[in-house]
Amino acid sequence: MARTQNDTGRAFEYAIVDYFERRGYALGPLASHHSSLYEPYFFAQTHQVQKDFQQSAEDFFNWFQNTLSSKVAKQIDGLPDNSGSVVDVFIGDLSKVVNFSLKHNHLALRHNRPHGLPERCGIPGTTEADAYLDSVYAIEKLMRIQDPVQHFSQLTNKRKWMKMINENCRQFLDTWQSSIPATVPTYFGFLTGNDRPYYKLVLDSRGANSGTYIHEFLTSSLPTKVKFSYNNSDHLVMEYNNGWTLKKRLHNAQSDLGTLDMKNYSQTTDWKWDVSLVSQPNPSIYKI
Repeated sequence: MARTQNDTGRAFEYAIVDYFERRGYALGPLASHHSSLYEPYFFAQTHQVQKDFQQSAEDFFNWFQNTLSSKVAKQIDGLPDNSGSVVDVFIGDLSKVVNFSLKHNHLALRHNRPHGLPERCGIPGTTEADAYLDSVYAIEKLMRIQDPVQHFSQLTNKRKWMKMINENCRQFLDTWQSSIPATVPTYFGFLTGNDRPYYKLVLDSRGANSGTYIHEFLTSSLPTKVKFSYNNSDHLVMEYNNGWTLKKRLHNAQSDLGTLDMKNYSQTTDWKWDVSLVSQPNPSIYKI
């Protein structure tokens, strides 16, 4: 069962929640639901990965007990998979919570898709949004005319279409930062989870620096400008004037191209950007 990054992430979340429950923390309704739902993903991992997850859960629990436990109630809960938030679990109750994003062997921020870009920039339903979506539709249509296949793996030149989607995004974001300046801080805030302070719990199982790390995302100023470039892997790099640099890696989330229907999201090409942090001012990340 555990074949994708999402599956592994669910297994890691199960290990965290299970450890806290065994140490006396009450489970909220979603944590309880996810615990039952994600248990098979945990046991589908190799024995070594299970041990790594359990050790990381113990390290995390001990760190939390020593630093933050006195500030919140002994309850752990989660958010729905489709919440759109960077937060996976939170500890506490309605009076005060501490938020956590859980990652295994990567530092990804929020994922987002080309067709959702106007909404993430705060301009859904506008003429600017319609113009952007029309341009995405044109690329999708051209791709199907020039390369009428059923699966991404069958595309003759997949990288060509990825470059077109990325460049189209860059052009519109660059235009919007002049014509609609609020799109810059709005999109940055979405990508970095600026809507709520949180900690990123990262288990790195690779190499000499393996271990469990805490990366703090507690405060950040919002940018007003962004500069764009591409790295050697054709990832779109966004350098913000608040000192943060992010990169967007485009890939297909599903193997099937699907049908071209802009009114039905599930039937459009499932391109997806994985956004990751390149640098930030005064980063606070430490091994626990």
